[in-house]
Amino acid sequence: MPPSPDEVTWALLKETTDKAALMRFTAQYPNSALRKDAEARIAALETAAKAAAESSADSRELAHSLQLELKRVGCFDGAVNGEFDDATKAAWHNFVKHASLQMPDDVSSDAIKAVRRIKQRVCPLVCPRGEHVEGESCVGNSSAPPKRAATPPPKRAAREAAPASGPASLCSTYVFPKRHPECPGHF
Repeated sequence: MPPSPDEVTWALLKETTDKAALMRFTAQYPNSALRKDAEARIAALETAAKAAAESSADSRELAHSLQLELKRVGCFDGAVNGEFDDATKAAWHNFVKHASLQMPDDVSSDAIKAVRRIKQRVCPLVCPRGEHVEGESCVGNSSAPPKRAATPPPKRAAREAAPASGPASLCSTYVFPKRHPECPGHF
């Protein structure tokens, strides 16, 4: 005996994730023995969709909390938007590096707890060009101080102008000042 139209249709739909197609099946074949299977599949898809939505909401809340904590310890300067986006991931990696931790690369309650255990700034303050760190904030650089005229080095001729004979010449040159036994003031 060949399969009935509802059996053929169900064979095509039994693995689908298209809730609307399953609902059309139950409307088209209201008396089919496979209607209960289609309704069970619809219920399973609704449960999965609800769980996915809750999971998404939970992950958004986790990402939001993680962003706030990373901002508190100086590792995140982006917008707190509840997205575990590239900026948040970079901040998380920066925190893990500076806190010397080994943690997975995903958002979780353990990640938030790890950041909450830290009570002070972890990541160094990075100022934009033209500013420098002063305390816990960036301040504008003042204009460069005026350059002083360079002091010329002592003239070699003056050092070598002393007479070249006797202990007095040794004492008056820069070679043995007050260190030669014959120089006055030697200790």
